[in-house]
Amino acid sequence: MVKFKVKSYNNRTMNDRIIWSGQPSQYANIPAFIIKIFLFCLFWVFLPYDVLHIKVTYHYNLQVQDALLILSIIIVFWSLIPFVTTYSIHYELTTDRLLIYSGIFTRVREEIELYRLKDYKVVSPLFLRLLRLSKIIIYSSDKTLPFVILHSINDSYKVTDLLRETVEKAKSKRGYLEIDSRV
Repeated sequence: MVKFKVKSYNNRTMNDRIIWSGQPSQYANIPAFIIKIFLFCLFWVFLPYDVLHIKVTYHYNLQVQDALLILSIIIVFWSLIPFVTTYSIHYELTTDRLLIYSGIFTRVREEIELYRLKDYKVVSPLFLRLLRLSKIIIYSSDKTLPFVILHSINDSYKVTDLLRETVEKAKSKRGYLEIDSRV
């Protein structure tokens, strides 16, 4: 008889608990929303039919109106893409791994063992700094995922400190010793 290790429904072992979980902030999408609102207004406010100098039949005018309506609907759906994409990303820091869930139609789960993490960098461009957000860049020794970017994170310095403490505990728990091969 084969015995299996007991796991919870989300493929996390029972002694692997969540330390931090979060999502990127929607505030990072503000420039994209402003551009798309501007384009939407451009079609409906700044391009009246008289500016187009179309003085043909009523049927052709209806086609122009339909084209503007279709373009407006496309812009509305186009403006929802960054919102839905950002909403679909979720980060989890557990005692053993960093999990990144992403995807709208196809859900992808990437995991990095914490003992593989090497270095962290907090980057705060001006726009994100105005919103009190930062992105965290994490470098690892993992071949498939050499670096990970956690976008638009609130309290990024606290998250980085928490990540560093958790990585040190995971490395000491495994007895992991990193040897640098530089001369």
